[in-house]
Amino acid sequence: MVDQLDAISFEPSGLHASYSLQRMSRLLLDGEIALVSHAIQHVQGSDGALKRKPDETYRYTLTQHTTFVQLTGVLTHIQEKLRESDTLAMNLVQSLGHAILLHESPATTLFPKAPCRAFALFQFLHRCHTQALLAFFLNACHGNNKSMLLRALLALRDLSLAIIQTHDGSLDAVDSSKWLLLLQVATSHATTFSVVDGTFLPIRVQCIADLIAQEHDRKAPTKLSLAAADSAFAISNVIALHHLAIPVHDVKRGEAAIVMTCFQELVDELTRWYGHVHHRALFLSALTSLTSFFGDSNRFAWHFHQSALLFQSNFTFSSRRRGTIVPRILHQLKNATCSSETTLAALRNLVCALGRLKQTALDEPTQLMLLEVVHTNLLSDCIERQHLALDVLGYRINDAWALDPSSAHLPPPWKVLDSLVRAMLAAKAVTSAAAMPLLTFHYPLSKLQTALESTETSETELGVLLTLVSTMVHASSASWVPSSWFHLLGQERLGLPLSAAQLCTEITPSIWLVFLHHPSEIIRRHCGRLLPSLDLHYVVSACVSRLPSATAARTCEYLVVSRGDKVVPLLLTAIQNVGFDMVSTALTSPAGIYAPTQLTAAAHETRQGIAQACARWVGHVNTKHHCTVTDAIVRTFFQSPQDATSMMFLREIFAAFPVAFATALPTVFAKLKAHATSIYAPSSDMLLVKLRPLLALRMAPVRGFQNDNVTPELTALLDLLLVIMCEDREIDDIRKLAADIVAKFPPQTTLALVLGLLQPFLNQHQSPTASLLSLSITSSSDVPRHPVSAKTTSLLVYCLSCFLVNHATSHPVWLTPVLLFVFGVWSISLDDKEETDTTMSLVERVQRGAIECLTVVLDHASLSPDTSASSVAAHGVVQLLLAVFATGTWPSDAIADPSVQTFLATWPSMSSAMGRSVRLCCCNVLLNVTPRLKTPALARIVTQALPTLYGILRQPDGGDASDVLSPCLKLVMAWTKHGGMALVTTAETTEIVRRIWLATARLVVAAPSTQVSIEAAQTLAFVRGQRKSLSHLITFEFEREMTRTLHEARDTNPDADVRAVAAALVDATSVVP
Repeated sequence: MVDQLDAISFEPSGLHASYSLQRMSRLLLDGEIALVSHAIQHVQGSDGALKRKPDETYRYTLTQHTTFVQLTGVLTHIQEKLRESDTLAMNLVQSLGHAILLHESPATTLFPKAPCRAFALFQFLHRCHTQALLAFFLNACHGNNKSMLLRALLALRDLSLAIIQTHDGSLDAVDSSKWLLLLQVATSHATTFSVVDGTFLPIRVQCIADLIAQEHDRKAPTKLSLAAADSAFAISNVIALHHLAIPVHDVKRGEAAIVMTCFQELVDELTRWYGHVHHRALFLSALTSLTSFFGDSNRFAWHFHQSALLFQSNFTFSSRRRGTIVPRILHQLKNATCSSETTLAALRNLVCALGRLKQTALDEPTQLMLLEVVHTNLLSDCIERQHLALDVLGYRINDAWALDPSSAHLPPPWKVLDSLVRAMLAAKAVTSAAAMPLLTFHYPLSKLQTALESTETSETELGVLLTLVSTMVHASSASWVPSSWFHLLGQERLGLPLSAAQLCTEITPSIWLVFLHHPSEIIRRHCGRLLPSLDLHYVVSACVSRLPSATAARTCEYLVVSRGDKVVPLLLTAIQNVGFDMVSTALTSPAGIYAPTQLTAAAHETRQGIAQACARWVGHVNTKHHCTVTDAIVRTFFQSPQDATSMMFLREIFAAFPVAFATALPTVFAKLKAHATSIYAPSSDMLLVKLRPLLALRMAPVRGFQNDNVTPELTALLDLLLVIMCEDREIDDIRKLAADIVAKFPPQTTLALVLGLLQPFLNQHQSPTASLLSLSITSSSDVPRHPVSAKTTSLLVYCLSCFLVNHATSHPVWLTPVLLFVFGVWSISLDDKEETDTTMSLVERVQRGAIECLTVVLDHASLSPDTSASSVAAHGVVQLLLAVFATGTWPSDAIADPSVQTFLATWPSMSSAMGRSVRLCCCNVLLNVTPRLKTPALARIVTQALPTLYGILRQPDGGDASDVLSPCLKLVMAWTKHGGMALVTTAETTEIVRRIWLATARLVVAAPSTQVSIEAAQTLAFVRGQRKSLSHLITFEFEREMTRTLHEARDTNPDADVRAVAAALVDATSVVP
């Protein structure tokens, strides 16, 4: 009988040929679940999809076997019909699927032990025709019946998890587009069917409601939204596996983007559900950690697959018989040797499991093992593992607050943090993730201080502690507290994390102590590298107090290089406080600090030495801090009008920082503008206030005034300076400072300004160069018209001399106009009507100023090499001076310098020889510049002037020479006194020097005047006094010739005074003529 039934069931025209849809549904849904499952296995086993075990046998009654035969026939019929036509398959699956959902409720738990009819039937249909079943679920998920929708989502979840678990071969043929549509629909349902008002959920801590009351989008899950979320996670895993199974191309990249977008929406939605539930915080942390893999779709798919089951809301994390899943994962992490990716996945599963279990579910050994695993991962190199381990440690530390919400003052969790510190010392490694809990939970820094200062701490442990301190200092305060659980603690319990400022304030004295006294150089260097990150107020004050110690000096210099923007203002404050009891703070400026007694000389000397040393370090400030340091120094400079320390610093930064002047100019200009037109008495305190911006500008380099970026400010500044210069009521020192500053402006601007203001003086005294000078000034029409008094005229000449000092290398621009001005001033002759004391005094002052101008030109040209343009110009000026001095006319020889040639071409001829005053002025230039010249420059000028001097002295009766004999003797005296004569080396120049001295001796015998003879005798007496330094010049023959000449003067000169002087010279010599 049984064999007959078996035969009939497999005949094409058997019993199943007359089955209707209603009969098939009744057999599948009303039959015993065991028979249905056996029939499915039998049919799929015969089809090759599912193979029965060899020893698998079944014992059924005749009735059961009859039913089994009918079920086999029905399933075979369905399988054949589904393969005949896609349209027929779609219709059949739609009908059977709705019947299954109406009749059978899916299992509420994952992977139930008892067989589930709906799961078995949907899995059978999926293997027969995947696309038809997916289309059915798409239609079912768009229905309005919530009960049917819930069953469809649960069935879809179970089917997806079965595909994941069994790795069904039909996965390769899956229609990705339908799976993606199912994923999007499930994600939408998870969001749509959430409850906006979640106040019905149990909240263990009452204060949490206050913390999240402002979150208007807080939601709570429902059965439907939970089922939708579970389905979405399961579908995502199916697509992830499909994505890994097929090589990546553009289509798959699009699928991965959709999966990641839906996953992010699910994460956001679950955060709204569980963000305020304490024991779900770690679950959210594990879920959120997957978003870090969005940049690598393959890696995201692999990690998501490793944790997909744990994301299901019905996953069983603990059981009475086998305990929790946590110990098994901990043993895996602790004992197994696996790759970094596998460890990361296991750690995420651990975090997820902890987020789904109550804290009381873990026994003490498990908790100790948990901390050990957490410490290992905190000290690993993987950032993702560090973040997950940090969340677990924070959650574990937070247990003390979460277990007793009624207590706001529970014992701090020092035991957990102490074990973390010990783990770092044992591993000899420190990471930022391991240092964050110490800051977050206010680990007592006194323990670190004790360990740092203890002599029992080994060098290795001390190095780890210093690294820990460095890591804590550099940790970002924004990332100290994981947001997944911090908001559940309550601000009144934990407060804000320990800030870097608090940490530095407390730990700096201990680091400084180790830095000074530890015997190991490695430890001291480690401390030194850490100092710029600590409390700079303490470090800088301690360094300044120990100066001039070499260690303190090197430390200060290193601090300036590392943190110049912060250290330089502190250095200023510390130096200003040297010798005072009160220390400057943010509320008490250095200007408000007064010593209880007068500052001692020793304290003042110490302050000056420290200030000079520190000012040199300012030049080492990093370029990016130049503007910040400049602002700080300028601000301090103007706080006190008597502060000399900030003045030293300001001078250094002007010289070292290219942007310092442009940065400081707006502030300095504003300070000067406020007092430019005010006149203060010499005893007024406001005079120092007005003097302060002028001092700052006086210290500024010349290059700063040539910056095109500050041209408008410089134009306005020049107007203010001219107002000060031209105000006779102003104090002379203030006006002189203004003149010094004007001399720093660009050559074209300053030259046109100064000579333009001096033009009225030349016109008034009818200078022969007045008209020529006005033509040589290109912008004289733009010169501001200010009243120029006698004092202002002298000040302008002084400004011109300062200008020549500042712009010595720009002589092609100014040499011709300056020579016109100088010789024009020297050529002024006053009539008897004009020769008043005031006028004579002014003209003499201007002429002396003109002498100083050419003196400055020759002095600064002497600093340049012989072949430079400046030296060539100076040689031409000396040639011009010597010619005018000797003959009163222009030189007849060619002059190499183009500027001097231009000057001679501008003033080509003279109606008469220049007067004696001009010639004397030329001599005075040479006399004034002699003491200032370096040896090579003096040798050049002496060698160049020797022929001219000899020409004047050998013909004393000549008309041109007789007027300048006395100045010529002064030149001989000056060059002999300053070693100029001793510098000649060639035979020709040596012979000329001897002839000059012999000619001087002849003036003692016969000179145009007695005064000249006496001056000549005095010159010879000085030459004899310098016999040792002039030994190569004063030979025996020269001595005998000079003695013979002096004998003649003693015997023949008609003047008794001259004879007496000559007799004294003869008596002083031992050479017989």
